[in-house]
Amino acid sequence: MAIVGISGSPISNSNTDRITKAILEKSGKESKFIKLSSLKFFPCRGCGHLCATTAMCGRKDELHPYLKDIRDAEALVISSPRHHGNMTAWMFSFFSRLWCFLHENNSLRGKPVVFVGVGIR
Repeated sequence: MAIVGISGSPISNSNTDRITKAILEKSGKESKFIKLSSLKFFPCRGCGHLCATTAMCGRKDELHPYLKDIRDAEALVISSPRHHGNMTAWMFSFFSRLWCFLHENNSLRGKPVVFVGVGIR
């Protein structure tokens, strides 16, 4: 998978979703879009002894099938609207789950990432 776009917006077809999809489309590369609020997943449980040896989260929820795509992607587009001045709870939980990639070989190191923050002022 060349580029993976991840939206933390809870709103269907939100501005955040549309911006993320536009970036993926403009890249001209193969891509996958992940809408976190449509998945039933949990934050990191801190069971590092399980993911340290495999460099992959052992939680078998709806996010798990996408973790390999995220690890193997050439680049990531990560987007979230502002909720109370911060990212959404879905995005915060998602970031906690990326911990599994940091133990042995930091498999996300050097991967290009575009962060998109959407909000009003």
